[in-house]
Amino acid sequence: MATNVMEKLQDRWDGLAPREQGLMLLLAATAVVFLLVFFARSIAGGLDHIDEGNGDMRKTLEILADYRVTHAQRQASANQVEIPSEAVKLQSYLENIANDVGITIPGFKPQSPTTRAGVVKSSTRIDLRGLAVGELGEFMEKVESGSPVVIIESLDIRRQFSNKDKLDVNMVVTTYAREKESDEDDEDGRNGDEEDG
Repeated sequence: MATNVMEKLQDRWDGLAPREQGLMLLLAATAVVFLLVFFARSIAGGLDHIDEGNGDMRKTLEILADYRVTHAQRQASANQVEIPSEAVKLQSYLENIANDVGITIPGFKPQSPTTRAGVVKSSTRIDLRGLAVGELGEFMEKVESGSPVVIIESLDIRRQFSNKDKLDVNMVVTTYAREKESDEDDEDGRNGDEEDG
């Protein structure tokens, strides 16, 4: 069957005048050049897209490096931070930062507070979906620079399966406060937290 098709094409080619054969060769050469230019532009466009992604990654790595240095400095000066008597209200604190950055926090999962050496540690877990790298870096920087007693205790970052440029993030944000003196004050604090949540 393939030889049959080739024979028909050969017969048609032979049936063309020399001028028509030249035009057909020119058309074929033009098509090849067009395809080469098209593929070259596609490759260049893909490389530009990769370069943009690499630029975002470089920016994120710089933010994370700054974050690591800032975090180390905060750990070194932890003894100098004055622990307040009232804990930072994490939900409103984080919502304000998210609004500034232009992202939304779909929900908060408060963790049980723990007390050690007269200091109450309060934490909340948040999930952020579909963040750009720059948004995550800006959010993290504002969380830790907004208050000396608020830190990001744990951080889990994953790329979205459907969109490799977007990140899904799970983090635990923690704040510290001095333990209240009496049981009555402690009950008032718990009732206030329940009303906030």
